[in-house]
Amino acid sequence: MKEPNKRRELLKLLGATGILCVMPSFAEAVNQNTEGSRNRSDFVIEVGRLDAPLIAEHADKRIMPASLTKMMTAYVALKLIKNGHMKLDERIRISTRAQKELRDRTTDAGGKRITVQRALELMLTGSYNDIAYSMAQHMSQKQYYVDLLNINRGAQGTEWAFVTLIVPYEAHAIGMSDQTRMFNSHGLPGRLVKILERDEGRKEVLKDSAEYHNRTTARDMAILTQALINDFPEFMDYFRQPEVTALDGISTVYNTNSMLENSTRPLLEAEKTAGVIGLKTGYYREAGSCIALRIKRHGHDLVVITTGHLSPSVRNDHARYLINEGIELARERKLLERSFGDVDGPHYDVG
Repeated sequence: MKEPNKRRELLKLLGATGILCVMPSFAEAVNQNTEGSRNRSDFVIEVGRLDAPLIAEHADKRIMPASLTKMMTAYVALKLIKNGHMKLDERIRISTRAQKELRDRTTDAGGKRITVQRALELMLTGSYNDIAYSMAQHMSQKQYYVDLLNINRGAQGTEWAFVTLIVPYEAHAIGMSDQTRMFNSHGLPGRLVKILERDEGRKEVLKDSAEYHNRTTARDMAILTQALINDFPEFMDYFRQPEVTALDGISTVYNTNSMLENSTRPLLEAEKTAGVIGLKTGYYREAGSCIALRIKRHGHDLVVITTGHLSPSVRNDHARYLINEGIELARERKLLERSFGDVDGPHYDVG
């Protein structure tokens, strides 16, 4: 005799007793919540349960991660630090080349040396692009990667070696798919390919092209987020600092993530969201606005990825919707598992 579907049987029981309310479909509800979004991808999981997502909408569609790219740069840095190959108090040089060629110059400190700790704070709190680039240069000359990946002398200390050798190696190691392809360490569009080409020693200069935008998927961003949480729990505070001091020693750099429950960003008090304890935002025009979040609320620990929104406010509104829906689905799953053991659902998977 065919074994009954445990989840279906329990849902029938809950419906019969009036415990389970009739709700609109997730797809219908999401469509009502995403005016001002385009090419959206959503992925929501409970921490530690990548294979059983709560919500997955276009989760394997290739998207442009913008500054979520910096989470990969941070992953490499934290791995080097944890394994003793780099120290928080060692100093890196802020690249004058990045200062000249990046689309938005975030500091005026080309040639200045700062500690790795300060670099991480500014990169993850203020999303400094030139510092991400400088970190990539610094890490690509570390002997650990030089020996592991056979980085030749000419490529050592270049962002080219970082994105073509180190990033693919680490992305594969943590389980990210071939859909992920990074052309730089910071997330801005293809313009910086010019720098990569010169680092490699070629004479030609490539024009800006969508072909050279970083690419990934919402699912892969969740895999990266999960790896950061699992592998570096002692460093998670870097992803939730509400503010840090700028390089001038006077100004304040506020976290770009106004949803943090401890956010101190002026005029954005209403964006603070209970339980949000990280991680990173991203934006440029072609990519839209995206965010990777970790939420701890009501005994649940979730990762939320959402991309492709026209503005941070639209993105944040949709992220809050996903948080609330994800917590409700996690609660429902916990109820199912108390009665019937491990189950794959409930989850919504669209496209």
